[in-house]
Amino acid sequence: MNKLEFTKIIKEVVSQSAIDDTLETLNDPPGRNPDKKLLVQSEWFKGLNGPFEFKRIEWLELPNRIGHKPYENAPTQFKTQDLSRIIEQLNVIGSFEIDSDSESITIYGYKP
Repeated sequence: MNKLEFTKIIKEVVSQSAIDDTLETLNDPPGRNPDKKLLVQSEWFKGLNGPFEFKRIEWLELPNRIGHKPYENAPTQFKTQDLSRIIEQLNVIGSFEIDSDSESITIYGYKP
């Protein structure tokens, strides 16, 4: 195992552990008297786990490129996502009106 493989494995294990701990905390805030802010976050998160009626979602816009700064004063880093794969998966589960351009796709759930 070389340094690169070791670093990759550590990142995967640490990332997955952090994700698991966060999900556990959001699903069941710890302690007898959890912080009120955490309880609000937990209720919000639990509400996301169920299905939404399409008429409650007017539209979603998904960019194909997102910029973020990993720390203050850092140069902006960009990540891209393959929007064609998202469109393929949407076509498998249903029929959605979709607008697209070079920068994003807009998926309509409900138009009044």
